[in-house]
This record gives sequence, C-alpha cells and structure tokens, in this order.
Amino acid sequence: MILLIIIFIAILILVHEFGHFLLAKNFKVKVEEFGIGFPPRIFKFKKDETIYSFNLIPLGGFVRLYGENEKTGSLDSFSDQPPKNRLFIVLAGIVFNIFLAYFIFSFISLTGFIKPIFDNSPGNLMIFDVASSSPAKIAGLEKGDFILGFSNFKEFKNFINENLGKEIELKIKRKNDIFTVKLVPRIDFPKNEGAIGVSIFTVDYIKEKFPLNFVYGARLTFDYLSQMFSKIYEILKNLITVKKVPQDVVGPVGIFKILLNLKDFGIKYLIFVFGVLSLNLAVINILPFPALDGGRLIFILFEMLSGKEVNKNVESIFHLIGFVILILIAILVTIRDVRIFIL
Repeated sequence: MILLIIIFIAILILVHEFGHFLLAKNFKVKVEEFGIGFPPRIFKFKKDETIYSFNLIPLGGFVRLYGENEKTGSLDSFSDQPPKNRLFIVLAGIVFNIFLAYFIFSFISLTGFIKPIFDNSPGNLMIFDVASSSPAKIAGLEKGDFILGFSNFKEFKNFINENLGKEIELKIKRKNDIFTVKLVPRIDFPKNEGAIGVSIFTVDYIKEKFPLNFVYGARLTFDYLSQMFSKIYEILKNLITVKKVPQDVVGPVGIFKILLNLKDFGIKYLIFVFGVLSLNLAVINILPFPALDGGRLIFILFEMLSGKEVNKNVESIFHLIGFVILILIAILVTIRDVRIFIL
C-alpha cells in the first residue's frame, strides 16, 4: 500500500513536469534533462540533446531547460523564447494536472465510486474512523459502515448532542446487511474524539453512463477548483491576519496519514483522492508566489504587458527567496503533522 501511494504521488508530479517537457519540445527549446525521481542518479541515457535520468528518490521528477535562468542568445534557449512561448511552457504543467484530474473523475464516475460531500448537502453518512475504547467501538461500529436515517452530518450531530448521556439506537448498513446498535453518547469525552468516537464523511454514490461521465468529470473538476481557490484565500488570509497555519492544513506527513487511512475504502476511492490531489498541485502552482509556476507567470505577463524585460538576476533572487519561504512553511506544517501523527 505504501509503495502504491509513492507511485501515485510520483505520477502526479511527473505528469506536471511532462507538461513542461512536451511544450518545451514543441517550441524547440532544448531540454537538457528529464529526470524521473530526484538525485542521486541511478542511471541515465541520452537521446538527441536530452538526458533521461532515473534517480533514487522516487517522489516525482524534474525538467531542466537550457537557458532557464539566463539569456544565451540561442534560439533553443528558454529565456530567449518569445514571452508567449514561455507562458505556454510554464502553464503546461498546471494544465496537465487539471486534465489528469478530469480524466480520473470521468473514468471513476463511469465505473461508479463513493464521493465525499464537503458541505451540508444531502448524502449518506459513512464512518471514516472509529476511536478505540469509544462507545462506537464498544457497540461494534467499523470503518466503512453507513449510518442510516439522517440526511446530512449536521442533522446527525444535532441528534447526538440532544441525547448526551442517554441510550440511543442507530441503524447501520454494512455491505448488504442492515442492523441496529445501541450506545450512549458521552457527556465527557477525550479531546478530538467526540461523544460517540467516530469520524464521519457525508458521501454520495456516483455512477454515470457514457458519454455523460465526461460531462460529470468536467463539472466535478470545476467544482473542486472553485472550492480550492476559496480555501487558498482563507489560508492566506489566516496567515496574514492571525499569523498561524490553520489547523485543517496538512503537509506531506499529514497527507500520507490520510491516504493510509483511506486504503480500506478501495482502490477507486484512493484514485479519486489522487484526482483531488492533482487539482491541488495545479492550484498551488498557479499561485503568484516566487519559485512556483505562478511566480514565473507574473514576470512573463509583466514583460508581455510592459514590453520590458525583467533582469534575470533580480528574478532569480526573487525565486530563491520564495523557495526559502516555501521550505520554511513546509517545515512548519510538517512539524505539526508529525506531532499529530504521533498522538
């Protein structure tokens, strides 16, 4: 399972870099190296002017373009390309990640899958996790069970809060079996567990016929992109006003933990999550922040609109500072992830 997660994450990044690679080739920009994984290098081979390398750290890949950070006076240099060409090359990685997500959503909606609902829309309540020694665990509830009789999470939460300390009955569906369990929601309960000790998703079962699955894939892609941009705005606003990372933001360790918890829901659900992560990668990269694709786009757009070239040394320093800031943010989030993971 861990190997499968590593492979999926590597694919997300490789698809992004492959977009840069194809557009660079299309505009006759020299690609010095296309790397699968990150150094140290295991082996390599050269075809035409490009080195294709296979590296030891399997988390993604990279593309190294000739003249990426300085003008060379050569037609096959990235920096010597017209601004429009550079714009398309930089955007390609983002577009490829969006198309990957669209393909994933279209495919799994054709085969049928369980989709989580992130608002209070009607849906089915599915248990995502059960805390040990909790009333739910003692009653025999398991990950993947469905709680029947409630239209959304808010309705279920209100029911639990109204019956703290009282015995209640819940109708449960597990695969093809339907049964009832009795339990008593706790008045006092451990932090981060809740009164009965379950984590719940509101979900819906999605299955579309061909070719409507492609329409649904496009709608889902657009919906998630809109939600992600809204969430990014909230995160940035929180960082500026409160000067702290919001509690619901996770880094690499947190994502890895979430993916491990999802393994019991089947391969299609895991594939769906990687579609969402592919969109996340696209959205993050389009942000106008130094060291990201969006940061490079800002300089290219400035050149296109003003007709003036930006000094490459200034741009390099700008991206270096941005890279350092991103690393610091990543370290901050990861430290919190590790602490949560250990608890």
